[in-house]
Amino acid sequence: MNEVRIIMIIAFAAIVVFMIGNYTNAKKLDRYAGTLQSKAKNRKVKYAPYGTDGFKARIQFDEGPMTQLDLAFKLVDRYNFMHYLLCFCTKDSDTMAVWCRLRDETKKKLLVSRLNAAHPKQLVEEEKKIYAVFDRINDARVNEVFDALLQI
Repeated sequence: MNEVRIIMIIAFAAIVVFMIGNYTNAKKLDRYAGTLQSKAKNRKVKYAPYGTDGFKARIQFDEGPMTQLDLAFKLVDRYNFMHYLLCFCTKDSDTMAVWCRLRDETKKKLLVSRLNAAHPKQLVEEEKKIYAVFDRINDARVNEVFDALLQI
């Protein structure tokens, strides 16, 4: 009978962790989407789901150095019970990927220097494209990256 109780306690704990983690990820995604919408001002932002714990956003620009800005947010598996047991030995973190399509090369160096100031994990420059990945994101870091991208 004790084995059944132990299994029921573990199952209950897993359900509680799943619900709290799912709620936490949903709130973070809402906050990031709200920040993006407020920084984009009068530009139209299109959203799409990205897996079970992320979203993609696309901003079209009518003028300025960029024609299009794509962002992808991928959050860690906070709803997974094992995440909390293994987070001390894994380096898993929330991630944001940014793709910029440029209209011309004139402000490319400025955009790259602003993105480098936000300390990306990876930054790749192509002819009229820039790709950057940011890990360990939080609200302040998201604001910093959005300011670097949208204030040009």
